[in-house]
Amino acid sequence: MLDSVLNIQGDHVSSIATRASVLYNMEDFDGALMDYDKAIELWPAGEENKVELIGICLERGDTHYVMQNYELAIIDFSKAIEIDPTNVLAYVYRGDARDNSGLPKEAIEDYSKTIELDPADGSAYYNRAVTKKGMSDEKGACEDFKKAAALGFKGAEEYTAECK
Repeated sequence: MLDSVLNIQGDHVSSIATRASVLYNMEDFDGALMDYDKAIELWPAGEENKVELIGICLERGDTHYVMQNYELAIIDFSKAIEIDPTNVLAYVYRGDARDNSGLPKEAIEDYSKTIELDPADGSAYYNRAVTKKGMSDEKGACEDFKKAAALGFKGAEEYTAECK
């Protein structure tokens, strides 16, 4: 039924990737992963196709993340970074997955890289602050919460009140 609605015929890669996204939105994560796997396997090589491939890697990584398969999510986000080392979203997502995998130092590295690439990204400061706070780096956490709040990131202000 879904194939006919999406007009999927055979191994048309873009259609398979679209179906994966639809399955993800329907919370059929196993089905989405199968389609993301197939789309990545069939994706044509070449510079002109890299933006779409990065998107599929991020989506598959996000699927692993929501399923709490953080190690697999890290692999997908790392693949996106390998394809485009300036992809801010891939660093944020990998930082989140690393933090949830018990790798806070590596998560901080990813949030720091995000900030290097996009200094106006308040979420990166906020996420780095939360990770630093979890590592008992209160001074570093306060600096990042203040910066996140200054950039307008919602939720950061409540933590700045705790800062000395």
